[in-house]
Amino acid sequence: MTRRRAGRVAAALLAAGLCGAALVPSSPLTAVAQEPFDLPGELVDQAEVLGDTSELVADQDAFAGRTGLQLFVVVVDDFEGSSASGWLERTAGLSGLGEQDLAVAVSVDDADAAVRVPEGSRLRPGEVGSVVDQVVAQARARDPQGAVDTAVTGLTALDPVDPAQRARAIAAWTVGILLALAVLLAGALWWRRRRARARPLADAGRRAEELSAQLGADVVALDQELEDTRLRVELAGADADAAATAQARSELAAGELEALDVHRARADLSIGPTDDPTWRRPVTEVVTELERLRGLAASARGHLADARDALPR
Repeated sequence: MTRRRAGRVAAALLAAGLCGAALVPSSPLTAVAQEPFDLPGELVDQAEVLGDTSELVADQDAFAGRTGLQLFVVVVDDFEGSSASGWLERTAGLSGLGEQDLAVAVSVDDADAAVRVPEGSRLRPGEVGSVVDQVVAQARARDPQGAVDTAVTGLTALDPVDPAQRARAIAAWTVGILLALAVLLAGALWWRRRRARARPLADAGRRAEELSAQLGADVVALDQELEDTRLRVELAGADADAAATAQARSELAAGELEALDVHRARADLSIGPTDDPTWRRPVTEVVTELERLRGLAASARGHLADARDALPR
């Protein structure tokens, strides 16, 4: 028993002895409204409804020794017209209860109860709440003994949260949240980079399709001009000597070689139909090659034009 509690018990006994000496029984005892008061001990049965309290007191002492918390329990006839929680708070104030002191008040006539558990006790609210619900339910069922038993056995079985453990839990939650954010950020960056890489490839793919179509038109025109130029050179050779058509034949040969290179290189770039090709090389390389082949086709057509211009008039 603590020094404060022992002093209060002694004061209460002295007061009871003095009052008892002056009283003369004259009528049966009746319930009297109990105003909030300074609790003389950890278990106060003002209504005199409890049986043997030795086990309850032992539980209270063991709880104080294990946790450093004190549990005060008081049973009164009624709460003087006040709410259970209001009466208990005023009693706690008069008793000097602090952040390490729990308190339970049970009223017999009001059939109600209140429990005070300060935040400084570090008890888990969820565990405390289930005990409080049972205590109030038993008090309202007019079972003050059961309410007190539940309050003492239930609350003294709880353990405060270890500050170090709580700090570790908070740190673990913080690390978990930071890791989740890091994963989300990494995923967002990966997706952004992937889109950044995909955009040029998509643009290159569209450009390759455009160039392929243009090259196809170039090749058709080249083949037509090649056939026409060959025919003209042959006809001119039949009417003139070889020296007169030598330059034309030279330009025709150069055009034929370049046209052949265009056809071979174009065929090596893709498989499948020319209007829906599947490229054999990376699309960016395909774009470069298609641009080169368009230039080569233009050069071949230039040679063919020169060949026609060199023919004898």
